[in-house]
Amino acid sequence: MKSPFAILCLFFYAAFWAALLVLQTACTTNLKTSTDAYHAGDFKLANEEIEKLVPDNTEAKASTDPPIKVQYDRDLLWAGLEKAKINQDDGKFKKSLKLYTHLHDRADFLRTIESFYARNPADMKNWDARQFMQDTGQAVVGADQTDYVLQPYEMILINAYAMLDAMMLGDDAAPYAKRAVRLQEFEREDLQRVGVEVTQPNADKVDSALHSKAPQLAGFNIGSVFGADGFTNANAALSEAIRSAKEARAADPRVTLACVLEWASYVIAGDFGAAETAAKMVRETSGASKLANNMQAVTAQDDFVLVLVGAGCAPERDYFSVRIPIPIPNIATGYYRGVYPFLKFRTQNRPNQITIISQSGTNTLEVIDSIDAIMAKNFQRREVELWWIPTIRGIIRTAASMAAQAAMNKNDKNAGYAKLGILLANLFVAEAEQADLRVWSTLPGAHYAALIKRPTDGVLNIEIGDGSTKSKVSANVKEGSSMVYIRALTPNMHTKAYVASLMPKSSKESKADAATQTPAPVTAIPNSAAATN
Repeated sequence: MKSPFAILCLFFYAAFWAALLVLQTACTTNLKTSTDAYHAGDFKLANEEIEKLVPDNTEAKASTDPPIKVQYDRDLLWAGLEKAKINQDDGKFKKSLKLYTHLHDRADFLRTIESFYARNPADMKNWDARQFMQDTGQAVVGADQTDYVLQPYEMILINAYAMLDAMMLGDDAAPYAKRAVRLQEFEREDLQRVGVEVTQPNADKVDSALHSKAPQLAGFNIGSVFGADGFTNANAALSEAIRSAKEARAADPRVTLACVLEWASYVIAGDFGAAETAAKMVRETSGASKLANNMQAVTAQDDFVLVLVGAGCAPERDYFSVRIPIPIPNIATGYYRGVYPFLKFRTQNRPNQITIISQSGTNTLEVIDSIDAIMAKNFQRREVELWWIPTIRGIIRTAASMAAQAAMNKNDKNAGYAKLGILLANLFVAEAEQADLRVWSTLPGAHYAALIKRPTDGVLNIEIGDGSTKSKVSANVKEGSSMVYIRALTPNMHTKAYVASLMPKSSKESKADAATQTPAPVTAIPNSAAATN
């Protein structure tokens, strides 16, 4: 029979090779050179970099084959989102549309959320070797171990941006509109099940349930962990993002941008009944009452211009850590260290005033949705998955390792070596409690929109920002109805404005002519302080 020391050596040998395996498989694709260029306003460089990091899959044959290559399969959806948006904002609408279509088809489920009420995380029967290896991998390399799962608002946005791409290309946008409507109805039903305002589990109830169902935690209040500054600050930021968006009625998770583009797609198709329904949805999901009124007033004879702006940067992920003492009666006091994700909001220098000046007069764009707030609401609904479950697992494992150390000290002459091994294993686990929170970082912080009658001369001067930071984009729209799309990171950093003709099927122009319409880039005219692409 092998000695405890020999067993411990075998443990370290196995742990070394397991860690090596994780090092080889645990990483996620690094898009930093591309996303950094994007957020610096260099959309062309961002597109060049993303093509290097996530190249096209030239070997794809079937429509079900992924159109891109990623280093790790778990990154396909996440990297695809980033590349599709970067392609779109650099005017590569056809490539963007292909990616969005594949991502929608690939995401055959919206998301999975570990729920305390469905699967008690304090019950160690729910743990398995795969979960431990994922945790260990996170400890070793600090990487995301899970496949990226699309959230409902991301699924809606995929189809909203697919509509935008299709319109820019002169393609039929109605199929993507119908998909978006179905997803929005799913989200409505989901909200009704949990209560629209009840977007996260009650912390006191969860804490109470844990103490009644998990005796191994008796004597330690799980809820006390969440008094740490990191949680307090993160919750305050989430609440503020939602509060400020609610003031403008821009926090609906069904994403008003999709409703606006649904309206446009139905008008193009000449389906004014469906367009009326979409206009009502705009009114229901946002405070953009002027926009909704103008939509409902449009007739088949009207020439209009729909102006859309994606402004600022949505949140990025960050982490904070906590170190909590855990007193175990008759044994000792140990320490649990947890690493937690939170959303870091990027509101500095975001353009919050966008104005159209034309022969028709001056019109101010209305904020139609806040991606900041929608992401914050989604985070709150995922607190069990992102904060509670890692805490429960980490504390139980910390306590278990301390109990094992005590038993070793009593019964084993090699207790010192065993204790070292358990401490190292526990260090792996404690450092590992880092939930996956990769985010779609190229999203705007908010979407703005306005619908105006086409001016006689077809000239629109769109001013972004105010005061000394204000810059201008000049767009020329042809006769008929049109859409103008701009991605504005700051008042001084934005993409070119892109213009597309919106050609109803009832138009005198043939469908073939409409299909050949291509978006025309428009030259930005900044002030002396501006730096545009």
